[in-house]
Amino acid sequence: MSRHGVARHQRLPQRAQGSPGVRRERGSGTALLAFVAFALVVATWVGLSIALAIVGSRQARAAADLGALAGASAQALGEDACAAAEAVVARDHARVTACSTHGDRVQFVVVLEVAVRPMGGSFPGPSEFKASAEAGSLGAPP
Repeated sequence: MSRHGVARHQRLPQRAQGSPGVRRERGSGTALLAFVAFALVVATWVGLSIALAIVGSRQARAAADLGALAGASAQALGEDACAAAEAVVARDHARVTACSTHGDRVQFVVVLEVAVRPMGGSFPGPSEFKASAEAGSLGAPP
């Protein structure tokens, strides 16, 4: 009874179990949420793969450039250009796949190819990125 002496009627929640449309839609939110979560995982994976490809190719180019410059510097001093290039490239976590020198001590070109395995090759996408670079004295034959 309420304050005024009138009995309150409790309203019970009405269930729409008898409605034909409601039963068919039960669980559709779960399926939608699962699809959205899957799409986010795929988008993240693709984004990380693209970022890794960009970083890997830039890392390979930087290692090749530095290695070629180190080789050219060593060649100008009369030292082994390829050994100097390999030492510098190894510090960048890369490896020399090809190295050659053309010319003499005054006019020369050092040609270097390197390969880099970003993140140890444990991520999707290319396992190795390659780049090449040349360095030498001015007027050197190609």
